[in-house]
Amino acid sequence: MSPNGYAIAPRDNPVHTHAVPGERFLRSAFVSLCLIAVAAGCGDDDADPVDAFVPADRGVPRDSGPEPDMGCEHTGPPVFDPNLFPACPLCENARCVRAVAVPSEFLSFLQDCDEEGQVCVPDGLIASGGDFTLASCRSVGGVEGRCVSNCIPWDVSDRLSLPVDSCGDDERCVPCFDPETGADTGACELSCDPGPAEPSSTLDACCGDTGFCVAPESLGDEEQVLFGMDTCGDGLLCEPNAYADEGHQPPSCTTGGSAEGRCLPACVPLVAERADSLAQDDCAEGLLCTPCFDARTGEATGACDIRGDEPAEAGPTACCADAGVCVASALLGSEERSLYGADGCADGSLCALTAYADTSHVAASCRSHADGEGRCLPSCLPLVAERADDLPAADCGAGELCAPCFDPLTGEATGACSVGSDEPAEAATLYAGCCDLGGTDRGRCIPPAALDTANDGLPQDTCATGETCVPDPWAADPTATMTPCTTAGTTGSGASGACVPDCLASLFGADVLAQSTCGSGEVCAPCMDGGSDTGVCR
Repeated sequence: MSPNGYAIAPRDNPVHTHAVPGERFLRSAFVSLCLIAVAAGCGDDDADPVDAFVPADRGVPRDSGPEPDMGCEHTGPPVFDPNLFPACPLCENARCVRAVAVPSEFLSFLQDCDEEGQVCVPDGLIASGGDFTLASCRSVGGVEGRCVSNCIPWDVSDRLSLPVDSCGDDERCVPCFDPETGADTGACELSCDPGPAEPSSTLDACCGDTGFCVAPESLGDEEQVLFGMDTCGDGLLCEPNAYADEGHQPPSCTTGGSAEGRCLPACVPLVAERADSLAQDDCAEGLLCTPCFDARTGEATGACDIRGDEPAEAGPTACCADAGVCVASALLGSEERSLYGADGCADGSLCALTAYADTSHVAASCRSHADGEGRCLPSCLPLVAERADDLPAADCGAGELCAPCFDPLTGEATGACSVGSDEPAEAATLYAGCCDLGGTDRGRCIPPAALDTANDGLPQDTCATGETCVPDPWAADPTATMTPCTTAGTTGSGASGACVPDCLASLFGADVLAQSTCGSGEVCAPCMDGGSDTGVCR
């Protein structure tokens, strides 16, 4: 292979010279040699190779002297019928011809057939008798080129992919000049070709020297969207070499051993923006395995939609009423793992909210309990689900509840206002105090919306209308058990009871309440009152 990456695989002579008409491909050889005995009738004493292979209007009378100059490119009927020769097994639209019948100028770029002594010749070269001009096309980076049959083993660098462009399906567009060095490749000087119409030029390398900077107008609409500038300037786009072949589709891969993806160059914008989270996995050097779907949002990345490609597998499973997708816990940070729950996801995955894939996302603000600051969060989040029965919907969206930034009972942060980059803007707001003892509140005024049914019937005490005074132990945990005691009142003495704040005394008959063994500011309330369960003992 030549240093410039493009060369004709040599046998003996270079082909960068024009042959004289009448001396080109197969002419004198067919006149003088019997090539195919069966197809042409050679071996028959009455058969003549010239009569068998050369039409009357192109034949050379044996007693008429040299063939007259008929011009270079043959445009008339086929000089030779390709069907007279056996098909070449190496490629389409080519025939196996004996090498001794092919002038050396053409032997230099033809492949050997399976049968020894034969070479694979494209049909067009046979039909033209060697007098041809290859069609023009645009090659790598949009440079001038010629449509060369795939049967001709043009020696091109492994890292460059030649496009089809306007050529036939069995051809590739070979550039006139090497796009890296500007050296003449010889592709535009074969047979009757007058030579390149455009001067030699080189393209700037990009994409880690695996691509070229090209003008956007030389690319299709899809490629203009797919490719980026990389290191190119002047409005040029970086075209990875593999994509010069319009039929190229990225190889498949498996991201992290689980999700479907495609091997793409790191210089492609849809890869570059995710590069920190991508790995080579089972891709070739210089390529990164880019998932078909974003693991955090479930949205298609575009990696598996290039040039008619499509994913073979479905995207991530939706969860949280389509507000999230199931994500492997290993892909989440420690803060996210503590925030999200399973919500129907399998195999240890967690339901990650798609909105929070954007780390700058902040939930909408709302007013929660005690008119405190809150955030509108989906009810699938554990910190919301465990309080779902008593959280207000406020003006939040469907499937969301207004979770307070701080617990209105204790003032401790709930985490609702610390998701992502969020943080509370206000100080903690607590429920009003009640059940005072020496200036210390022993209970909280809780509105009906936040009141657990276990606390129904508790007194108003000093609370506002509609609110209930709930002792601190029950406010923190409605199932909390009070200290047992034995009643010592004027009646019902010796009955089982529980020590409760004296602000609850109005709930029981004064004659059964007594200090007993309870602490200061407490009374012993009976478990049963007149045959009815008071609830204090459970």
